[in-house]
Amino acid sequence: SVTFAIYGDPDVGGGQGVDLPTNNEPSDDKGTFVPPYDYDSTGRVDNVPVYARSLAYFYDDGTGVLGMETDLFGCKFLESPGNPDDGIDNDGDGMIDERQDDGIDNDGDWDPAIDDVGVDGIEDTQDEGEGDGLPTRGKRLADGSLDPLAPGEPNFEYTDLDEADQIGLTSFGLWEWQATGTVKNDDFLMGKLKPQQYNEITQQGRDLVFAFGAGPISLAKGETKRISMAMFCAETENDFLITAETIQRIYNNNYKFYRPPNLPTVRAVPGDKKVTLYWDDFAEESVDPILGEDFEGYVIYRSTEPDFGDIQTITDGIGSPFMSEPLLDLDGREARFDLDNDWRGFHPVQYFGRGIHYYLGNNTGITNTYVDTNNVVNGQTYYYAVCAYDHGDSSVAPPTETTKKIEYDPINGKLVLDDNTVQVVPGPRASGYQPPAIDENDEFVRLSGRGNGDLEIRFLDDVAVEEDVQYLVEFHDSLVADGQESIEQLNYSLLRRKTESASIKLFGTKNARLPHQNIANDEHFKVTDADGGTTYLADTDFVFDFEIGAIRRSGDDSAIPDNGEITVEYRYYPIKQSTRLDDEDGNNAFQGMRLMVDNHETLEPDTVNSAWSREEISYSFELTDAGTALKKVRYPADYKVSFSENDIDSAFVVGSGGLKTVPVTYSVEEVTPGVLPQRMWTLLLDMPPKNDKWDPGDQILVFHPNAAGLVTDTLAWAIIVEEHIDSIDADTTYNADSSEVTIDTLAIYPEQVAPTDGDYLMAKTWRPFSSEDAFTFTTKAASFNQADAKSRMDDIYVVPNPYVAYNEIEPKNTFPNRPRGERRIYFENLPPSCTIRIYTLTGELVRELRHESSIQSGREYWNLLSKDGFGVAYGVYFAHIEAPGVGEKIIKFAIIK
Repeated sequence: SVTFAIYGDPDVGGGQGVDLPTNNEPSDDKGTFVPPYDYDSTGRVDNVPVYARSLAYFYDDGTGVLGMETDLFGCKFLESPGNPDDGIDNDGDGMIDERQDDGIDNDGDWDPAIDDVGVDGIEDTQDEGEGDGLPTRGKRLADGSLDPLAPGEPNFEYTDLDEADQIGLTSFGLWEWQATGTVKNDDFLMGKLKPQQYNEITQQGRDLVFAFGAGPISLAKGETKRISMAMFCAETENDFLITAETIQRIYNNNYKFYRPPNLPTVRAVPGDKKVTLYWDDFAEESVDPILGEDFEGYVIYRSTEPDFGDIQTITDGIGSPFMSEPLLDLDGREARFDLDNDWRGFHPVQYFGRGIHYYLGNNTGITNTYVDTNNVVNGQTYYYAVCAYDHGDSSVAPPTETTKKIEYDPINGKLVLDDNTVQVVPGPRASGYQPPAIDENDEFVRLSGRGNGDLEIRFLDDVAVEEDVQYLVEFHDSLVADGQESIEQLNYSLLRRKTESASIKLFGTKNARLPHQNIANDEHFKVTDADGGTTYLADTDFVFDFEIGAIRRSGDDSAIPDNGEITVEYRYYPIKQSTRLDDEDGNNAFQGMRLMVDNHETLEPDTVNSAWSREEISYSFELTDAGTALKKVRYPADYKVSFSENDIDSAFVVGSGGLKTVPVTYSVEEVTPGVLPQRMWTLLLDMPPKNDKWDPGDQILVFHPNAAGLVTDTLAWAIIVEEHIDSIDADTTYNADSSEVTIDTLAIYPEQVAPTDGDYLMAKTWRPFSSEDAFTFTTKAASFNQADAKSRMDDIYVVPNPYVAYNEIEPKNTFPNRPRGERRIYFENLPPSCTIRIYTLTGELVRELRHESSIQSGREYWNLLSKDGFGVAYGVYFAHIEAPGVGEKIIKFAIIK
């Protein structure tokens, strides 16, 4: 017999079982165990799902330490030794004497469409049994153990844990703990675990022990039998059974289960009555082991409790708390962002045993940044979680959502936050704060190229921006995939043009990682000894992986000593080969910033920014394709078309022998930003009546640069300027046969303002980025402006004022059922450095506070204790704020207890 003993906690007390739904009528059985099948013909497991059986549990219906509520704690056999020769359905799964070595798919779950992968269990290796339409069993080694290289195909024989006729829970003993003579006494323990023997006691206030077993079993020489157990907790009886069944299903599926996406890494930035959240796109790359790529979206939760308990108000079909309320914006919309696809609304599959469906969203699109302004209170501690979720399967699997865990460390009293959770206290910046910027004019500097899509830097964490760091944005027409192949696709990378330095010790030929990835393989990359006197050679002394930023010694012949320290100097790419070109914010954040790129898909006329030099000019204009039989290809450029009353340039016209030049009253110049201005040749398309002069309505056809005046030269654009047409009136007349004839009448502005001397037209284009485009920008960190701080001394205030017994934004006590924490009032809008002196009405000094902070926060708190550590009396107080070099301020406030 296989025996396990579980001990109760004497501080929790009790141990009495709770009535699980083991039959349709009230039962005297206290439910301290659930056998695998109805061994005594009482129907005790009729209402318990098969996969929720073979378990034992503790329960306390009172309260525990510090008044904390107690839940159910159970132990369950996931796999126990089997007996495939007794003609009994031992595990109650509807199969009699099933086994894992009979060559039969007992439960019929082998699917040739997905499971026919061969004896190695891996798809596309063309091994034994793959693609033959028949299930393939695994192989065993000489010692009888399963060959790890040949486990067999999924859901068949050795890989199908459900094909074993498990005995399950056959004995259960529950007794009061004794210091001696029980668990260590083999005779006593075996007496409690005879097959089909179950005993229990119902007294409360006792420290209990239970032991549970499976047997009898046979074990031949060299034979192996497996036992797997799970220990789990639940808040309610229904949760307990659902959890037990879920665990068993996961185990039966060889630990393959629908898994939520990866956890995004979230950052929070406090602001004045707002909180900015931003996160990476790691979750979007998730691959479910069963469904593949099924990421669907993000949902944001906000709570004032680290366990998010105050928002877990969405219950399942029987009223158990099951889901949390998402954060809402000021318009009542959920902070939920999902892909624009066929998955939307409520998911068709309800959660197992819950009677509730998951809401997938409404195809809002994905974002990786969110600013919460919905009733955000300065000074209040908030906990946020950005949870990624998938779309599940339309027939059997509801969506799965990442966890939101914040744990309390009772040793140091600190909270441990998971990657997707943050703790933040919003509030205004310090007085005199100046926000960060890029370059002096807050603009990108073009190095080359003609593309004019939008480039933008979004400041997410303003105080993380570094001073005077230059970055380079480069575009490329192809990207490298799988380390080798090149794919034609526009992308861009961001290079940080500041040389980093890292000291690393190398052991043997093991890899060591730099603090960054995507290292630039350029002239700034160098590996030296710790003193910088010896430079090591790549491939000779070390091997370096530039993509992941890993370095190792090349071998025993390396000049780098084993266990030697080296220095690596390098630059890196915060963004590498990004294809986010549609104003998407999924690029990796770097130093508190995010690069946004909005590219133009095609080369088109810019109808928004093209304009006359004077608003009074009423002539209409159009930049369009060159409508001629000559060769034409659009050219990425902006043009300045100057006009005059007299001839100021020459243009080509079509003559009898080819092209000839004529004087014209206009001149065209290319004025593309980043390109030296140059005069452009044009072809004047003289409309009838022809006069070899430009008149409104004639087409000005612009050549590509370096045109030689040949009919084979390439034309780029047609610029058409003509008198403005106000409207078109349609008059109807009738022929002699009464048929209708419509005549269009053009109504022209009565007073046309034509371009004249000094007037010009700016004809611009929208130009996609290409591999020729490169830009730089330089960051300017947030700073302190003393003059601004002086002007804002009157903005300093106390909150709450008056303080009436309690402040809702005071920190809570971390101990259960003791919510009252330290009393506090807050001083807001302080300069970074100042002294706060608090006085009574009679001028007695109560407390002196020294405020020293960064420019990120202008807050200081007072815990309502005097300089001697005693709580202060109610009454009116004065605070004198003195900031050297900035100014002084006196505030009056009241405390009411």
